[in-house]
Amino acid sequence: MAPFVKFGELGTFDREGDTRHIGHLPNSPQEIGTKFWYQFKNSKVHRLVAEDPKSLEVVKNGSLVFIVHGYQSSAHDSLIISVKNGLLKNSFTSGTVIVDWEGGAASYNYFQAAANTELVGRQTALLLDRLRKKKIDMKSVHLIGFSLGSQVCGFAGRWTQRKYKFKVGRISVLDAAWYLFEGYSIHVRKGDAIFVDAIHTSAGNSLMRKEFGTIRAFGDIDFFPNGGTKQPHCWNSTDPMCNHLAALIFYQTSISYSITCDYLAVKCNSYEDYLKKKCDVNSVSRMGLYASEFKATGKHYLQTTMKYPHKSPIPSDKQRFGTTIGPIEELTETDSLKDVTAAEIKNGNDAMIAIETKNGNEAMIAVETKFGKEAMTAAETKNDKEEMTAAETKNGKEAMTAAETKNGNEATIAVKTKKGNRRKPKNGIETTVASETKDSNGSNTSTEATNGVETTTATTEDTASELTKSEPKTEL
Repeated sequence: MAPFVKFGELGTFDREGDTRHIGHLPNSPQEIGTKFWYQFKNSKVHRLVAEDPKSLEVVKNGSLVFIVHGYQSSAHDSLIISVKNGLLKNSFTSGTVIVDWEGGAASYNYFQAAANTELVGRQTALLLDRLRKKKIDMKSVHLIGFSLGSQVCGFAGRWTQRKYKFKVGRISVLDAAWYLFEGYSIHVRKGDAIFVDAIHTSAGNSLMRKEFGTIRAFGDIDFFPNGGTKQPHCWNSTDPMCNHLAALIFYQTSISYSITCDYLAVKCNSYEDYLKKKCDVNSVSRMGLYASEFKATGKHYLQTTMKYPHKSPIPSDKQRFGTTIGPIEELTETDSLKDVTAAEIKNGNDAMIAIETKNGNEAMIAVETKFGKEAMTAAETKNDKEEMTAAETKNGKEAMTAAETKNGNEATIAVKTKKGNRRKPKNGIETTVASETKDSNGSNTSTEATNGVETTTATTEDTASELTKSEPKTEL
């Protein structure tokens, strides 16, 4: 076995380096086939190639969010797509980049996938450096990683500092995979970005107990919803990934339901202290997208409800900011089922619905969950004006009704998600590269570059629909 490998500007990977306990060197860039899919609001999908300056011309100035999927997943994962769509729909960012490292994450050999995270992290750092040279402000760059994708973000953040001498603005860590990382210097951590926030939802040290996430606090601020290990909406679930995926679902919810789900959290030494209301009432923050707007640091706790969108039980102002801040009451399965109902709209308040727009515009996708109990609604819009639904109950069961609008405007449609397992995505991915040419037969072609080697591949036009219609894979 070779003691090390070197891949051009990505540098050397040493078998005796910081990742020696993994026992594997990363696969080659060609084997992993990492792709960076860029999109801004209402645009088609563009592929960014670090070695192709022309492909980077499409990137807009302003904030930029990178989203990195986890083990045995891809850019097609519905939750990854939903995070991306929510950010763009609500104009939380100027553009998004999905880091698609499916070729390195799909292996059933977890050790190999873990080793690949370092190479993908360096590839991400290389692209960031090229964007920096095009005057993109690195302080406005936000990396979001789930599971093994969190470790990719950590490697990217450290490599930008070591190799290129700059630091990105923020890394959001969603239940970072602990196995082969926790307790080692390679784990994502505070200092990898200017601000590092983390959400722990399956924290522990036993894979047999389906504890896939890191239990230690390592960020500038760490959130432990419901104690950080078992989530209420997973109590009756047979899905081994339910608690792990909760971090990604909570983050998606903090984007798509930012008003109705504030995810208010308070600083405590432990979840036991939180339940006893022995917390620092002067340190309050919000879990998810808005965590960076608070100056709070350390371990923060909160509770969420059983039904989607899993919002926090609503406390009074005194309980939020006074001496009694903490849980309203210890959640039970029966009580938590009552906490979230279909949204009732009054005086134009935001509805808890997923918005889907017409004519191919970007949409927030309704998320299917494996456990099948959470039903989301979807609303069609016309002329980019979102209509909202109101909840009615009939015979004791909550039902969503189509909301009539005035003057004949289009009404919203209530849609429930189906029960059942998450389906695997379609094989492959169709995209549009920024620089396209026509060959002699009139076919579209695109140029890809990997470590300075150019290859020509056929591309198609309708690429955005491929990303938005894809189905999820199972993740670690």
